[in-house]
Amino acid sequence: MGDVADLENATEHFSRAMALTPGGHPDLPDRYAAIGLSYSDRYRRMGDTVDLERSIKYTSRALALTPDVHPDLPGRYAALGVSYIDRYRRVGDMADLEKAIECDSRALILTPDGHPDLPDRHAALGCRAQIDTNEWET
Repeated sequence: MGDVADLENATEHFSRAMALTPGGHPDLPDRYAAIGLSYSDRYRRMGDTVDLERSIKYTSRALALTPDVHPDLPGRYAALGVSYIDRYRRVGDMADLEKAIECDSRALILTPDGHPDLPDRHAALGCRAQIDTNEWET
């Protein structure tokens, strides 16, 4: 378990599930989020930027389809922020760092007080701000 074949298998099944889910179905945002996360995991394991681009594409689509009051919305913003910071680290485009900060800020705002993910949201935003500060100093 946990090898590249498992990642390939997961991505294949998420792709099939997404393809079989009709437009407008209430589970469609979940399908996009799942495959986005799968591509993000694959990128982190294998380093292929195509996977990173797909992660951003599918996670962005999940966000676009997720209702504003949905409890998964903050996590989807956080996931997209991770993909943008991964791309920033790979490519060095400041626009990706800015997008990561924007996503993490949105995730923090949407995470209710007392939620177990709240410390992680603050930590992520702190890390992004620190990267941004270091970039300006160099």
